[in-house]
Amino acid sequence: ERAERSAFKGHRKRAIRHYKDALYYLARETSPNEETEVLAEKINGEIKKLREIPTTSKNLGTFDEND
Repeated sequence: ERAERSAFKGHRKRAIRHYKDALYYLARETSPNEETEVLAEKINGEIKKLREIPTTSKNLGTFDEND
């Protein structure tokens, strides 16, 4: 939930960190089964999507002296 909220707010690094934490706890606290495998795949997919989003530049436009 924290990861999804962070991603929604645009905090990609924080969201990735939360997703990695979720993977860690998932692997540590449960024995591997089909359900945990599906959850892990979903989490890894979300991390991949967040990493593929291009970063936005602080400079929203260019300045042209001729304008």
